[in-house]
Amino acid sequence: MQAWTARSLAAGTRTAHPHATSLAPMPSLAALPSLARHVREAGFPVTLDVSGSAHVPAGVEVSAYRIIQEALTNAMKHAGPGASAKVTVNRTADAVHISVEDDGRGVGTEGARVSGGHGLAGMAERVHALGGALSHGPRRGGGFEVHAVLPSGDDQVKEAAQAEGNEDR
Repeated sequence: MQAWTARSLAAGTRTAHPHATSLAPMPSLAALPSLARHVREAGFPVTLDVSGSAHVPAGVEVSAYRIIQEALTNAMKHAGPGASAKVTVNRTADAVHISVEDDGRGVGTEGARVSGGHGLAGMAERVHALGGALSHGPRRGGGFEVHAVLPSGDDQVKEAAQAEGNEDR
């Protein structure tokens, strides 16, 4: 499955072409149940557990959604037949904790290593821009996992944005 096809299925957009535009609103944590539903409708079982009720700035919400979307897209592409995924999101006063784990074959195949995608690199860029932490790799017993912690306190987000701006000078 081409990357844009898996991504559009995961996003529920089912666009005919990867460069098609959409006027849909920016994604947020509130859209995760819809994302999970679209992934299930595409034939990939996924469970979603979102906890916490802390305020999360819009930029952090978009990044969290995109990280989860990309991790699920990767799982759909690489986990193999019969695999499933579990998404866990915990919002605390100062961070959003994200975990996406699948029980598939992981990235052990040559095709997965040379897929040409930028998924993990894109996740790392999003996390770095917010001053967060990202880890990913094979799971013990099979599958693949992605864990991210995104600072979500308004002051933390502002500081990360200012630091990012200073690096560009």
